Amino acid sequence: MDKEEQSLQSVRRLAIIAAATLTLVFYPVSRATPDADERLSLIFLGDTNFGESYLEEVEKNGGENMLKSRGYGYSINHFSNLLREADFVIGNLETSLAALTSSPLADRKSYLHRSDPVETAKALKEHNFSAVSLANNHSMDYGVIGLQQTLDALQAQGIKSFGAGENDSAARKPILLKRLLSGRVFSFIVAAGF
Repeated sequence: MDKEEQSLQSVRRLAIIAAATLTLVFYPVSRATPDADERLSLIFLGDTNFGESYLEEVEKNGGENMLKSRGYGYSINHFSNLLREADFVIGNLETSLAALTSSPLADRKSYLHRSDPVETAKALKEHNFSAVSLANNHSMDYGVIGLQQTLDALQAQGIKSFGAGENDSAARKPILLKRLLSGRVFSFIVAAGF
């Protein structure tokens, strides 16, 4: 196996890394018993992004920008079926979905994450992301405007977010996910802390 293939395998292996603290509260709302063949599946992912900021630097130095050459789904194709079959997929969005090219934190932070708001949000939706945590150290990399663009991009794709918002109340607000299973409503409250 050559060095490039080893590097690609490392990227695939590192696609799921623990990140923000997620709290899950599960409670049944009704008392009907689910059928034995039905199931409810939740997938929690750690730091999630497609690496635009990294790959732009790689490209500037003459390397391959895999998002351009192989597409946004390339890094998660090996487990995309698992994501698409889940009832809920929740990840820690470790990037800002901002169309901005400069950050108010450029002189104060050594590394700033930025992702394409349209393509990234679309790829998350295509891979069945229900919600993302924004309670991390990169959500505000492009300031208040970048955070608003992130919230807008996620909302446009119907992806819920928690852990950051337009004010403290919105940032602390958990999300509620519901699923009907054999006549029984299961509700999940998901909150984040950073």
